[in-house]
Amino acid sequence: MASVFTGGPVRRLLESQLIVDETWAVSRRTDGAFDRRLLVGAGLLILSLRNLQHVDKGFDGAGVLTITGISIGGGENQFALTGLPGGEIVPAMDRGVIDAFEFNNPTSDKRFGAQDVAKNYMLGSHHQATEYFEIMINRAKFNGLPKEQQAIIQYAAEAASSANEWRAYDQYSKDLQELITKDKVNVARTPQGVFDAQIKAWDGLIAQLDKDPFMKKVMESQKAWVKKVVFYNMMNATDYKGAFNHHFPGTLKM
Repeated sequence: MASVFTGGPVRRLLESQLIVDETWAVSRRTDGAFDRRLLVGAGLLILSLRNLQHVDKGFDGAGVLTITGISIGGGENQFALTGLPGGEIVPAMDRGVIDAFEFNNPTSDKRFGAQDVAKNYMLGSHHQATEYFEIMINRAKFNGLPKEQQAIIQYAAEAASSANEWRAYDQYSKDLQELITKDKVNVARTPQGVFDAQIKAWDGLIAQLDKDPFMKKVMESQKAWVKKVVFYNMMNATDYKGAFNHHFPGTLKM
């Protein structure tokens, strides 16, 4: 285990001794003896947790990535993006370590405590235009089930997904109104300049992803679906904004 410790001799000695003390403490029985299985298991657990610190998470959680070239409202702006665990976001915002954060939806954000540290709330973004409820099933296991059971799972998943969307409309809208009325949060629509910058940024990302044959195939399929379905939706949808402003003038600030 010595090879996993870093730093000077004193630090390595203290860390290794701490692991020894903790494993013995965990494995100690009430009669004063030690359970060898717990002793080995405790040691392996501590070592595994330590090794997890060195697993590639896909982003540098300790460092800061600076992105340039995003133009919002004219001029070049620089943003420092920092990866933080969910439980550290609100405390970091409260201490002024970060200026803003993105989480999820009005319900999740409210339960998260965002309203306690942020009084300006922007809604709308290309990066998370909608949400979906998923049930992930092993394909081999699913294919091995009788057709009747496959149908039950399929229809149950579709029903749960639909119900989740309907409930979300009700719960999200209730919590959004509570954020406005009770928590005095200023709710605004994301500026058009941010939407435009997102699309521009996506163009650069798509150019990189296109180099992978599978991703290229996926994105071509997505674009074909969007071109057909979204075209219909936008052409067929009524003027929701106009009707809302007619019945609730002055409510919609966008």
